[in-house]
Amino acid sequence: MSPDSAYTRLSEEPPFTPWVPWTSRRGIPGTATPGVYAVAHFKTPPAGAGNPVSEAVVYIGQTSHQSLAERWDQFNRSARTGKRSHSGGRTYFATFGATKSSELHLCAFPLSAPGIDHIGTYLLYIESKLLWQYLVAFGRLPICNKG
Repeated sequence: MSPDSAYTRLSEEPPFTPWVPWTSRRGIPGTATPGVYAVAHFKTPPAGAGNPVSEAVVYIGQTSHQSLAERWDQFNRSARTGKRSHSGGRTYFATFGATKSSELHLCAFPLSAPGIDHIGTYLLYIESKLLWQYLVAFGRLPICNKG
């Protein structure tokens, strides 16, 4: 496969999983891969594919050098304790403490792309694009993303 065709297979609008309660995040298929994810507060999440550009979103992130599961564990550790592990998680802890943890939900775009180089560049692009779309829609970044 030529590099051009490999890269053009990567979507500008990647599909995200439905919103899943934070405590059920391990049940999302593909957590052993890198990807992009969004964390939000919902009492009852909307049905269908998760929309990372929702006003309920408090954090948009990506990981390319470790699995989503590892990165989420880091977010969880920081969001629950305030300890250094994940800057978005530390901001979450400073902003919300444990007051909203029962409303925490997650949607993800896990990416398995064996044999394609520079996946990190693609994931950074998708994360940046989502952050830009959020900024345009709401006039600010998600509360746990620092500009």
